[in-house]
Amino acid sequence: MTFPTTSIQFLALLAACSSVLAHVDINFPLVNLRATDGQWNFTDEQQETGAFCGGGVAVPPFKWGIDGAFVSFSGDPGQAINVKLAISNSTNEDFTPDTEGAFNITLVEGVTFGDSGSFCTNITIPGAASFVNGVTGVLYVQWETGFGRNPSSCASTTFFPNLNTAQETVVDDEGRDVVDAEKKPYTFYRYYCSNDTIPARDGSEHEHEHEHNEGETNVGEACNCHCHGDHSHCSGTCSDANKTSADKQCAAGIDPTVGAASATTSPTATPTGSANSRWLMSPSFGYAMLLLAGASVHPL
Repeated sequence: MTFPTTSIQFLALLAACSSVLAHVDINFPLVNLRATDGQWNFTDEQQETGAFCGGGVAVPPFKWGIDGAFVSFSGDPGQAINVKLAISNSTNEDFTPDTEGAFNITLVEGVTFGDSGSFCTNITIPGAASFVNGVTGVLYVQWETGFGRNPSSCASTTFFPNLNTAQETVVDDEGRDVVDAEKKPYTFYRYYCSNDTIPARDGSEHEHEHEHNEGETNVGEACNCHCHGDHSHCSGTCSDANKTSADKQCAAGIDPTVGAASATTSPTATPTGSANSRWLMSPSFGYAMLLLAGASVHPL
């Protein structure tokens, strides 16, 4: 049987587009809601092509308490991940493993994201009781796309055996506690392990924030948000409500408008993105549709 040319082209383009859609974000360990500390700086393109640790550059490490240690990730429902750890046995913050083999501690293996697109679990780090304060390490999360690429992300950490980060309170960019509807502060564990509050994080968002921190400041500028895929990037003086509202609009495929949201630090559910929304927002998919529109059709 001879298949139509358009069918063959569509299948090939479908494979090409799908290969860049897999995405996993490290929610925790991180230092606060929007900071670059912890997760390595990378672009979506670097991560999607399978570059080691997202192809990123190590950033200032997150102070991670071993007592009550946990990890939190966002990704696509049905996506399986592996999580490993490498420890330097020193307090040198320049510790940057460059191969997967350097990560000799397996924390999570073959766990699949559920319908919520989020995953959180307590972890036990072997030998942690003997760590000295400030010993450095790198967290590594890897997943398979099914197209011969194995994207990954990394987070730099410094370990403190007697610190319970899970019970510390989450703060916003201005150092204020992030509170729930009852004005009760969120702990890191409650914030990053609740499907109602886990924020989807995006590599390109980290890259832009890193650029702003390195150079010009946006303090005093009007809030301006735009979309990177189904996540938002905001610059200027933006409240948490502005950012949350923009995230929701981007996830729905709408150009964000800011200023209408009320000024509150109470987080609301931030969709991690569905397969459908990512198709709609994918430049590669749009290009594929243009090609298909001009393709010739041959009968069976």
